[in-house]
Amino acid sequence: MASPRGHRHRRANVLQRAAAAAALLLALSCCCSSADPWPPPPPPPKVPAVIVFGDSTVDTGNNNAIGTVLKSNFAPYGRDMAGGARPTGRFCNGRLPPDFVSEALGLPPLVPAYLDPAYGIQDFARGVCFASAGTGLDNKTAGVLSVIPLWKEVEHFREYKRRLRRHVGRGRARGIVSDALYVVSIGTNDFLENYFLLVTGRFAELTVGEYEDFLVAQAERFLGEIHRLGARRVTFAGLSPMGCLPLERTLNALRGGCVDEYNQGWRTWRRAAARRGRWRCLTCATTRAPTRAPTPTSTSSGTPSTPPRR
Repeated sequence: MASPRGHRHRRANVLQRAAAAAALLLALSCCCSSADPWPPPPPPPKVPAVIVFGDSTVDTGNNNAIGTVLKSNFAPYGRDMAGGARPTGRFCNGRLPPDFVSEALGLPPLVPAYLDPAYGIQDFARGVCFASAGTGLDNKTAGVLSVIPLWKEVEHFREYKRRLRRHVGRGRARGIVSDALYVVSIGTNDFLENYFLLVTGRFAELTVGEYEDFLVAQAERFLGEIHRLGARRVTFAGLSPMGCLPLERTLNALRGGCVDEYNQGWRTWRRAAARRGRWRCLTCATTRAPTRAPTPTSTSSGTPSTPPRR
């Protein structure tokens, strides 16, 4: 039978161990409380995806995958990309506007090109670019340098929706498509690579004013089509002063830099766009289907069938 003294000794050992454990826990809690807390999780993205249509101002690399001379997958393009010089097919020294928009909305800092084999539908679910450098609202513009016409960009969008449904399910895919931000930047090449270059015959078919009306109608048709496919939050970038683009200033250096004729076309385009009934509604976030474009209409080749006269 154990003596009372033995019981007291064992009890003292247990109490000592408990006190040591409590001291250790207290020390650990003090260390944890004095250290920096775990960083909070990043906020959820403001939109599920950024979806891009247009030309070289927003093409993130689709032209790398097609048979055209209009490419930018070589130096010095991409010389200022994060992580080191890397030409990606962007016509830029680094990132393009859609990339910055995507990052600002809590999405990846680069919007992948749809035809880039390095990306898959799991990437495109958060952002995708269908744009092609050299293309335009007029289908004939794309033919000048054999790039992707706008109607084909829309076909890629349809294909993307099918792939997205298989990847995330019908309901979630519908939500991504309707809640995404759509960025559209297009129109400059219709003037610089088509009308003013005198290579497609448009200059002989239409006056500048008639051609502008034709392009505005084509823009309305395009916006109406992607709206029917589910797009709701759409921003349509306006044209820049085309005659003052670096290429045009360089080619016109002996005559004083900017090309006034091209800038006049830019001014009248803006006025033509403003005259069309719901243009402002079409170029911002909208939940209503735009009206179908009135004449001029276009055949599959992009030829205006009934161009309006001023």
